Amino acid sequence: NFNAADEGDTISQSSNECGIPDDERFSLLLTELSQVSSIEDLSDSSTPQGKTLNWLANEDGLGLCPGDVTVKQRYVVALIYYTTNGDNWKSCYKTDYACNRSPYLSPVTECNWGGLECNPSGEVNKIFLGSNNLNGYVPTELDKLLSIRILEVQRNFLCGIF
Repeated sequence: NFNAADEGDTISQSSNECGIPDDERFSLLLTELSQVSSIEDLSDSSTPQGKTLNWLANEDGLGLCPGDVTVKQRYVVALIYYTTNGDNWKSCYKTDYACNRSPYLSPVTECNWGGLECNPSGEVNKIFLGSNNLNGYVPTELDKLLSIRILEVQRNFLCGIF
């Protein structure tokens, strides 16, 4: 027999490209990213970390699966957007299609986002976001990007130690 409750349960458990229910995917991403940010920050939807996790799990068109080699990297570079008021950047903000590369948070590899460069292994090694109206702080999670060689963020409105 089929009833509406069964249908609702099925819909809430919809699968994604990873082949697992969405709530399980979210939980696995939360667990994986707790190696980068605190579980408290990730679990709070009002923090930049919580907003970034929500974007990665529910809005990112790339739809990475837990365990993907770039999940943590994508999270950290997206976190920069959320900690520096990315919607107010001068260029390459998420809806800036005049960006000389793909805008931040677009559904392509982060190596193609404006202001980022990667080495041949696909690891972000250069961040060029100088004079771009960044306002906030560079997240401490940036230290998880072990291949960073250049961090250019001069002439912005940033605080903190980096």
